[in-house]
Amino acid sequence: MLVIIGVAVTVMLPQVVSTLREHELRGATRVVMSAGRHAMSLAVLSQRQMSVVYNLDASTLTIRAAPKSERLDESGEETDVAPEPQDPLAAVVSEAWKIDDDDTGESPGAADGAYEGAQAIVDEEVVHEFNRIILSFIEVEGEDGYRAEDGSHTIIYYTNGRCTPHTVGIEDNEGATATIEIDALSSARVLKD
Repeated sequence: MLVIIGVAVTVMLPQVVSTLREHELRGATRVVMSAGRHAMSLAVLSQRQMSVVYNLDASTLTIRAAPKSERLDESGEETDVAPEPQDPLAAVVSEAWKIDDDDTGESPGAADGAYEGAQAIVDEEVVHEFNRIILSFIEVEGEDGYRAEDGSHTIIYYTNGRCTPHTVGIEDNEGATATIEIDALSSARVLKD
């Protein structure tokens, strides 16, 4: 009986390990895709620019409100004020979730406390550390586009739901890779898995 169990474990163990490894890579792919959607949602709802910071050296991904020093308009110029919304839904959201220009966190007309709760979510930094998965590269499109395999790189999500198009590569410790492409409308898709 023990011999049969031993043979079964010996035969099945490589398959189980392979399945777990594939699961980790798919999970990391979902994290990268979800991070962009989350940052875009927060930017539109709060009318405050958000950033996703990819640290390729530490294999971490951070979602946070873009500090004033990182806030840019869509032409790449620095700005302290969020750009005007480009669609009717964003205009309605902008009025409902008005933010003051000096970022004090106080909003006129927030008597029901809804704004304060939303502000707490926007101001909270979310960090994801990848285990046994590395962020292998980032390729940023546009006029000042580049490809990097190390360092920390910030992608800004604007209040109209757009971002700088970019591609992120991930790899597990066995060499399996996945590439995620995020377009200007913050939509993500896996190019290869």
